[in-house]
Amino acid sequence: KGGPLLWGSRYRTVAFYENHFTRPLPKDDIRGTVISILQTADETFWFGTSDVGLYEAVGSQVTQILPFPRSQSINALAPSVHGGVWVGSDAGLFLWEHGAMVPINVPSVLHRARVYALTLDRDRNLWVGTEKGLYRVNTASDQVTGFLPGTAGSEITAIFEDTDGDIWFAGAHGLERLREGMFTTI
Repeated sequence: KGGPLLWGSRYRTVAFYENHFTRPLPKDDIRGTVISILQTADETFWFGTSDVGLYEAVGSQVTQILPFPRSQSINALAPSVHGGVWVGSDAGLFLWEHGAMVPINVPSVLHRARVYALTLDRDRNLWVGTEKGLYRVNTASDQVTGFLPGTAGSEITAIFEDTDGDIWFAGAHGLERLREGMFTTI
């Protein structure tokens, strides 16, 4: 509905919409600590945790669907074109659709890199912020179609597409904008 989704250990999942908080799920039995949340167009909620994997909530049913080792946090989630979810974790980039892990044809670095941020843009490109830099994945072909390498200490930890279609990305190095193929450091 356009408002933020929040999660905390005390109140669990809440949404802020029309100037008040609501509980979008009647019961939230996630055992771990949620650090990424996504609601897809079909009103499915996805929860990435820092310690116990990926959860899916459909209606009032919350299910752990993808356990991860405790040392591999799920840092970011983005909707897939076919109703699943892109998963960015400490162990790389994954795609979960139709109840199974889907093989993706991306460079091996994305299968191993620590992924901090994901954004699906209006052209259905998946922007992936990692410890190694910024990647653009064409979701129609699962091919990496762009890459901006990082340097030491320049992890990409946040990505956002604004209403003009510009891609903003940031990390400890600062804030940058990609507009019509040109990068601007802010």
